[in-house]
Amino acid sequence: MALPKSNLLVWPRAAVEAFVKLADERGQPSIGDAIVMMSWLGVRRQDWLAWPADAFDRDLLAFRQEKTDRALVLPWSIVPPLAERIAATKARKLSDAVAATTFFHDRLGRPWPNHQAFRKQFNLLRAELAKACPSFQTRYYVGMDPADPLSIPTAALTMRTMRHTCVTLNHDAGISRELISGITGHEPESVDEVLAHYTARTADQAARALNLRLAHEAKRTG
Repeated sequence: MALPKSNLLVWPRAAVEAFVKLADERGQPSIGDAIVMMSWLGVRRQDWLAWPADAFDRDLLAFRQEKTDRALVLPWSIVPPLAERIAATKARKLSDAVAATTFFHDRLGRPWPNHQAFRKQFNLLRAELAKACPSFQTRYYVGMDPADPLSIPTAALTMRTMRHTCVTLNHDAGISRELISGITGHEPESVDEVLAHYTARTADQAARALNLRLAHEAKRTG
């Protein structure tokens, strides 16, 4: 099944940082935790929503994806920004005596009853962020605003697109589709679909090509 290309967006790093900061300020740090985790691991919400409270007590996350039944083992603790976030979360839970049976929970320390409850709170935070910052600049063609095609409306950011963000950030780092698949659990063909949409529109890919051409031309004229 082809991906809905009109909804395939990549969160700019500034948007990730702004959303996490707002979640922390509004007493919803667990939502910030989820965003940081997804930006690095790209795990589907239906998989992490019910992870037990001790999910990050080991250096390896091992689980089966609900959608595909594909097994994943993720060495989350080797990623300093994620490890620091998780350590801070554990300290906060201990200090606040959070008794949730799940690692990710609502502002009252209760497990999210379902994905709709999480989405509702996520949407409220997004609406607040949109008032302060209606859009974020990016280096790839979005085209949602004819006057500024390099602008992503804050209201268009979703947790689903965070999964696509994880794919593309890994690709930009030079990681192969097979290794990306080992992180996010996508089939390689699905990784290709995400990248085919993204790489045709980004200045970074064009810059990489032009730099290779420039290097080649320099060798010829040197």
